[in-house]
Amino acid sequence: GRRGYVYHFVVAPAARRRGIGHALAAALVRRMQAAGIPRAHLLVVRDNAAAHGFWSALGWRRREDLDLYTTPIPPASA
Repeated sequence: GRRGYVYHFVVAPAARRRGIGHALAAALVRRMQAAGIPRAHLLVVRDNAAAHGFWSALGWRRREDLDLYTTPIPPASA
């Protein structure tokens, strides 16, 4: 099945605590619903306590069964 992924979700610190994040999160869920996407995932930096609290408060749950791996991809030779 299709999945939705959120890689960047930021509200400027000076604009926080005004409902902007909640409105944006609700809009992204509505758009995924409209696209027929049944499940969404998002990436949160491990030490970002504010983001973990925000998403947990919205009912998202932290997955313990996955780890993210990354590697740089060098440019192709000419």
